[in-house]
Amino acid sequence: MAKKNGSVKGVSRKVGHYSFLIGVIIALMLGIFSEELPVAWGPMLMFAMVVLGIIVGLLHIPHKEMNEFLLAAIALMLLPPSMSGVSVLLDSFVQGSGFFITSMLSYLTLFVVPAVLIVAVKIIVELAEEK
Repeated sequence: MAKKNGSVKGVSRKVGHYSFLIGVIIALMLGIFSEELPVAWGPMLMFAMVVLGIIVGLLHIPHKEMNEFLLAAIALMLLPPSMSGVSVLLDSFVQGSGFFITSMLSYLTLFVVPAVLIVAVKIIVELAEEK
């Protein structure tokens, strides 16, 4: 019975791992091709990013990596608002590059926020439990 439980945990970990990789790749691709995408696809793509973020938060972040994940995710979430000056500078060198980078960071943030919420709630629940 222990083998079955271990294999189930391994499968869920793989699903979370692949969800994370797929989410990052999709976020980067959406940032690059965001101007070419039909406007009607926006809500569906955003919903898909949120769902992948939820899967990652539930399945991919092990207990020992929760604090590191939260720290990195907070740093990532602070980047898009502070990129306006940097994107103007990048655009002066390569037209449109600042927009693409800002767009990629925005999609990455959209993907990471649900995972951060789930991991933060897990930590709060663990802290609230009696030991």
